[in-house]
Amino acid sequence: MEKWAIRPDPSPFDPGRHVLLVKGDMKDISAILRKFGAICGRPAATASPDGFNYTLLLHGMTQLGIERMSAALNEMSGETIPALPAAPARPVTPPPVPITPPPEPIAALPPAPAPGLELSAPSIDRSALPADESQMAPPPPAAFEPPKPSELVSLAPPPVLPPPPVLPPPVPEISLPRGGDAAPAVMPAGDAPVLPPPAPAIPPPAAAPVMAPPKPLWGLLTAPNPARTFDTLLVGPFNRFAHAAATSVVGSPGSMYNPLFLYGASAVGKSHVADAIARGLAPSLLEEGVVVTSGAKLSRAVSAALADGRFAELEQYLTGRKALIVDDIHLLAVTEANRPHLARVFELFFSRSLQVVLTSIYPPRALGALEEALKISLGKGWSVDLKVPGLSVQLELIQTYFDQNGVLMTTDISKVFHERMGGNFADWRRWCRRMRGMVRLTQNAGQSPKVEELVSVLFDPGVAAGSPEMPTPQDLEAAKGYAAPPPDASALNLAVLLPKGQEAMGAWVVSRFHEAGRQFQIPVSYRQVLLDFYDAGQPFGVPFQIGEACLRAGAQAALIIGPPADSGLAPRAAEFSHAVGHILESLDISMASVPHNGTTSPHQFMRAHLDFIPGA
Repeated sequence: MEKWAIRPDPSPFDPGRHVLLVKGDMKDISAILRKFGAICGRPAATASPDGFNYTLLLHGMTQLGIERMSAALNEMSGETIPALPAAPARPVTPPPVPITPPPEPIAALPPAPAPGLELSAPSIDRSALPADESQMAPPPPAAFEPPKPSELVSLAPPPVLPPPPVLPPPVPEISLPRGGDAAPAVMPAGDAPVLPPPAPAIPPPAAAPVMAPPKPLWGLLTAPNPARTFDTLLVGPFNRFAHAAATSVVGSPGSMYNPLFLYGASAVGKSHVADAIARGLAPSLLEEGVVVTSGAKLSRAVSAALADGRFAELEQYLTGRKALIVDDIHLLAVTEANRPHLARVFELFFSRSLQVVLTSIYPPRALGALEEALKISLGKGWSVDLKVPGLSVQLELIQTYFDQNGVLMTTDISKVFHERMGGNFADWRRWCRRMRGMVRLTQNAGQSPKVEELVSVLFDPGVAAGSPEMPTPQDLEAAKGYAAPPPDASALNLAVLLPKGQEAMGAWVVSRFHEAGRQFQIPVSYRQVLLDFYDAGQPFGVPFQIGEACLRAGAQAALIIGPPADSGLAPRAAEFSHAVGHILESLDISMASVPHNGTTSPHQFMRAHLDFIPGA
């Protein structure tokens, strides 16, 4: 490399954007991408009066990031060029979001019945309502293995998430505090078990839950994240085919790659690619022509429109759109009532050769029943597997996150942070947000954060080796008289859900959660609006039941205790958490999860608090 320069180049959605100018060859560009690929856009050849022949956009740059990159570039070039001060963040008015509701928004009714649980739902009284391949991380978890033919009894993949297409008998309802109808819970087959009466909420809710206002189109639309563009997408051997297919879709929508089906483990960038496509398509399709939604939102919107007797209005809106992007299609909840109408939604786009983009954690071969139910063919277009990026890219992503969020983390501590994650790349953003929260809490308390110590606290198991994993009978008895702190005016509405059969642990979990908040000085107040129990022996539908129960209770945050080791959901605990988290996210409810054998650890509940307040 002969020379280089970093210059400010802010954009409406990235005030910290800079441009790196390089005079060199592709070997130099490759070296830069290997080291700083997580923040670099695609290299482009250029003819500059200053002699530079390549440019790369640098996204979200901070002064610390510029200094780190400048030192590395000086080492590569053999020069000593002082680091440029980061461009000051300046207010920029962003362009309009490219997804707009119809001229007259359609008001939503109260929430629709829990989706995905039965094919003949009983009526509900709604009035009450760039790395080397050698660096690749381990392969995705077992969730990506195709199901056995005998397991294909649902309208979506067999592992936990989707609903069965067989007629199940109803079982007793999920309970809610202060009365009211709950969403019907059903088993996939067989006789319905008798649920014991739930324990009362602890403490009784101090105030009626605050329900979210009705949303246009029954909450169908999701605004694409403006930071997720092709410029900010890191391209490497783990997603190169997905990137090529996505850019082809933008250039020629509705042709070869239709539908474009993106699948892979959590955190590999499926949603980033989908949002980049949405933003790329919007200008050519007159902004409002792209429908961006999720599987959970789509099925809920269709069910709510049907319950309101106004599906024709939703159909009319969709008829005027020109592309459909559905994130997490595996969370599409199909019932006997909404199945033909969901099929109609996809027909509106496929029959006119309009572009459809779908994402899933499961490959198409695991969604055969869903294809049959909706009369669609996922293999008709193009399916692309996004891989887990290699170790160097994972480390760079973590370092870049901390740089952009003002957490002064050295490269060595970032490596320790990654190691403490235990190879669980799927949750890297959650761990990073928790770390950011700890730093902010420390700063808000007037202290100077010692990042290395905070990393140790964050990953501390909280219990000594050999200590009991479960509370003793004496612990449970002592917790019965616990009284939670009174909520203040800014309190979050909290739902607490445990596995069925663990009713005796309800008071224990509530007490440990609040005591952890006091121990770690987390200044957030909670108002409990729900204490309930889900069926951990049910392989289908539970995440949808949890989402419905939390929504109807007016929860803003949901604390979920994971399935016990001897339950049917235990082998699929990661999938269960993924499904519940995404369904709750689609309802604007934050989720925190504590393992069933982790309720004796105050650090587990401390991390739950951080999940509810990631920015602290």
